[in-house]
Amino acid sequence: MKIRSCHLVLIAAGAIGGLLEAVPAQAQAQTAKSEAFTDADVLGVLDAANSGEVEQGKVAVAKGQTEAVRSFGQMMITEHGAAQKKGEAIAKQLGIHLASNSTALSLKARSEQLITQLHHTNTCAFDGVYMGSQITLHEDVIKLIDGQLRPQAQSPAVKTFVGEVRTHVQHHLDVAKRTMKTLVPKSS
Repeated sequence: MKIRSCHLVLIAAGAIGGLLEAVPAQAQAQTAKSEAFTDADVLGVLDAANSGEVEQGKVAVAKGQTEAVRSFGQMMITEHGAAQKKGEAIAKQLGIHLASNSTALSLKARSEQLITQLHHTNTCAFDGVYMGSQITLHEDVIKLIDGQLRPQAQSPAVKTFVGEVRTHVQHHLDVAKRTMKTLVPKSS
């Protein structure tokens, strides 16, 4: 009976995970539409996104109930951590500092809210909540990259970096969707 009740919690958690992220995502999208970005801003936004994914990944590695979720969390730590270091290196190379703007601050706040939510999530529901949030967050970052960051990146190094990050984020989204499908039990 416990396995069946966990499956029901998991299905509900996946749906709730997406809903809980909808309001902050809408606020972030509205902020991004009105904001002009310099290369320092672009790098600052990507740094905030990468930092959040690393911290969320740490929670998934610690609390994930399935190997697939723990593995996904580790991929977030490794790949977003590497992207964060590369963004910092590009900023240093260009002689600029990562800018903190309203979009970066919104991403940080959203990540902190999610981390708190993950720490308080029932063990049975954790994998569904985490993977649902990862799908939503990665979709939102792709929209942000395509709509704001890539068009406003100025230097060739930042433009290239944004393209590389976009490719990785799309890959993460694809893996997150496949992982989520493995968590939802098949109907008999």
